[in-house]
Amino acid sequence: MRVTVTLDEACMIPGTRAFMVVTVLELEHTVLQVCPALEQLESLEAGASFSIELRTDATDRALHAAITEFGEVGAVAVEAVEEEPTPPVFTLPAAAHDRLLAGGPGRAWIARVRLEPGCAMPEARAALVVQALQGCAEVVQSQLTQGPLWLLLWTDEEEAGLRAAIAGVAEVRDVALQAPASLAELVVRAPEPLPPQPGGATRPAGRTVRVCQAELAALEALAGRLLAAQQALRQAAGASAEEATSLASALHTGLRALTRTPAELLLARYPRMVRELGHELGKEAELSLAGQDVMLDAPLAEGLGDVLVHLLRNAVDHGLEGPEERRLAGKPTLGTLRLAVRQEPDALLVTLADDGRGLDPAAIRQAAVRRGRLTPDGADALTADEVVQLVFEPGFSTREVVSRVSGRGVGLDAVRHKVVALGGSLALENRPGRGLVFKLHFPTA
Repeated sequence: MRVTVTLDEACMIPGTRAFMVVTVLELEHTVLQVCPALEQLESLEAGASFSIELRTDATDRALHAAITEFGEVGAVAVEAVEEEPTPPVFTLPAAAHDRLLAGGPGRAWIARVRLEPGCAMPEARAALVVQALQGCAEVVQSQLTQGPLWLLLWTDEEEAGLRAAIAGVAEVRDVALQAPASLAELVVRAPEPLPPQPGGATRPAGRTVRVCQAELAALEALAGRLLAAQQALRQAAGASAEEATSLASALHTGLRALTRTPAELLLARYPRMVRELGHELGKEAELSLAGQDVMLDAPLAEGLGDVLVHLLRNAVDHGLEGPEERRLAGKPTLGTLRLAVRQEPDALLVTLADDGRGLDPAAIRQAAVRRGRLTPDGADALTADEVVQLVFEPGFSTREVVSRVSGRGVGLDAVRHKVVALGGSLALENRPGRGLVFKLHFPTA
């Protein structure tokens, strides 16, 4: 069933209102998917709509009443949707397509993997699923859709082994496997690329960016000077060669500048998100920013956005204490987060610090033993720093009560995986009673 909620035009905090609707539905029903994803709900504006797919026996009237009870909801539409999605068609390169249909040792499986609703970084989680299957199956292709993750596998492994490998990944809600009766209906051969046309060149489709006209004019002038220098180089070496090298370097720098974006465009939305999330959780939270003028490569900025959303949500819910606890600890009731971006000569550094409670090594040891991750003797043998590193284990959490934000096994393993995929590293500094500091390091040299 799909429920589409349209917020009232006069809604004061639409992002928080949307979170509240999702949360109340999760308490009584099985939420399968939220669109836009939970981490994007904070950007909703008054009058905007969002949809929730869920499994429930409740009537349309009961769902309508549960949602409109909050107020500031303009409209609710309930519609039946197909419960079990159909597998997609996999488009494969010619060699892979022909090899698959030719058969051989093993057989094909189609895996449908549902992630937990509100999965912080579905792309990173999908990559962890693919990684978990290495050694027991060939992942011919994977497709992460708005609903489930689909995998086309070729293996001689039994169904139970495949299911166990996938289910071992945190934030996997359920797994369905089927051996297709006709593989030819599920795979198609990718078309061969067209040869270049005489007198022209094909332009590949891709991501477009807006470019300042003055910057383009400067690049055109540099390219013209570079061409002239190259022609002169054929006639005489020396000064012309030096000029060509200098111009080529300037051209490279100019082109790189076109694909960079100021950090301010990435960071500007986070202070409001932190305030609204703190309000929803009954906490006072404030985020300060530094380094907004640092320029980021566009692909890094895009991937870094998901990482920071998860870390900020984790800091507000898991790190900052409530007002009364902070007063008893001699702290101001307003919890403070500090997010800074700094460009070093050979690396980009991103730090996120909070003044919350920090991590309790004793609580982590107890949780690791209770969940069967370590024996009591093994836990006691770890140093405080080694214990803290357990929070990066898949599915690890000290929470016993599941909330919308924390305690689902949505651990830091996916965050670290995403950072590594972006070419960086993630470190954690624990200050018991004084908060945490996450340090992200991205080499640029």
